[in-house]
Amino acid sequence: MPEKITLKDLDENQLKTTEVRNSETVVVCTCLDTDPTLEIMGYILEKYEKTIIDELVKMIKRINGYGGVIVMDSQNQPAIEAMKDAIAQNQTEVQLEIKLAERKMMLAEPSALISYLELGKALGFDYQSETEKLTFKDRPVLIISGEALINQDTDGIQNNPKIRCYQITGEGIGKCIVEDRADLKISTLLEKNNINLESVKAVNVGGLCGQLLNRTGSEIAIDDNFSGSIQVLTEKNCMVDFLKNVLEILKSESCGTCSLCRQGLLQIYFMIKDITAKKGRPNDVKDMLEIAEAIATTANCDFGKNAAALIISSVVNFEDEFEKHIDRGRCDALVCKKMITYHILGEKCQGCGACISVCPHNAIAGSDKMIHVIDQEKCDQCGDCLSECIKAGYLAIVAAGGVKPKTPAEPVPVGSFKKQGLGLRGKKKS
Repeated sequence: MPEKITLKDLDENQLKTTEVRNSETVVVCTCLDTDPTLEIMGYILEKYEKTIIDELVKMIKRINGYGGVIVMDSQNQPAIEAMKDAIAQNQTEVQLEIKLAERKMMLAEPSALISYLELGKALGFDYQSETEKLTFKDRPVLIISGEALINQDTDGIQNNPKIRCYQITGEGIGKCIVEDRADLKISTLLEKNNINLESVKAVNVGGLCGQLLNRTGSEIAIDDNFSGSIQVLTEKNCMVDFLKNVLEILKSESCGTCSLCRQGLLQIYFMIKDITAKKGRPNDVKDMLEIAEAIATTANCDFGKNAAALIISSVVNFEDEFEKHIDRGRCDALVCKKMITYHILGEKCQGCGACISVCPHNAIAGSDKMIHVIDQEKCDQCGDCLSECIKAGYLAIVAAGGVKPKTPAEPVPVGSFKKQGLGLRGKKKS
């Protein structure tokens, strides 16, 4: 039987010290963004496809390996065709095979990746203690990413400093992919890309299985264990809503091998969902942290550990925001709909009826040339009235959190309600 590869051999950061000489070894090159929010690998393939093939062939020859498997996104047909052309142009005698996969978070795990390639199902196990089982078609495997391959010199040693591809997203930023040194602080990278740090409330580094850092946390460099995803969050973003949206994806990505991972993520998701719906309970923060810590301790693979780390970093770094949602039913970012009320400003309303026509619950009173009034008990915070008023160009409807504007108690003629001082009050009849 061929000698099995250890976990140390599988770590791409330690390839420079690996001495694997085995004609049975299969090198698996991952050219797939497992995080559905990322497009980094698509960028790398478009720019470095030939380099990846050249370096993969060199590595296989260097270790006297059996051949290579390139794992690609099944939906990225242009990249697949380009990869086939790159293989043909290389004219190598090394056996190379392209395997197509869906974009699943679990495929970032070595064990789940091999399970998916062989069985069509991503199943994670504790590869630190079960590495002897990590083979592909009964041959030992060496797993490396396409990004790691393009950072190797001719001797297979990682370039220092490495160059990484970063995907930067956020409010007012859109999405951009840049290449820069791997040892940069997050804050330095943001400044180099013209992002004002004063506007930064939080940074999600590493994507869906990364961590949520406050502004102070942006002074660290991105860990090699995380992807190059950097999402910039501002005061317009709600951290509770952010975590809810992440868990919406993660809860269905768990393979289910660890019941606590699958059920724990689901339970925390429903707790977060209740918090954003103004149904939070006093012990929710404590309970979420306990469940996340249990997931981190018992998870068989890094998917569960990283998902738990994201939850813990979100809750710990922004505990005040979570507590404000739970204790006061308040979302300062005006994102969580059940914590928002909509109001029609009397001094701006033209009595056009546009908002009345789109309200699904008949919660708006008023008629032509009369200032309209929203019945807060009937309103379900859908926001349709706000959107319609913006379309009409009047900007008379506003969303409010803890501070509410003064408005007429009932419909009054347009122009009879004026803004005075810090508040609003009805104009006295003469």
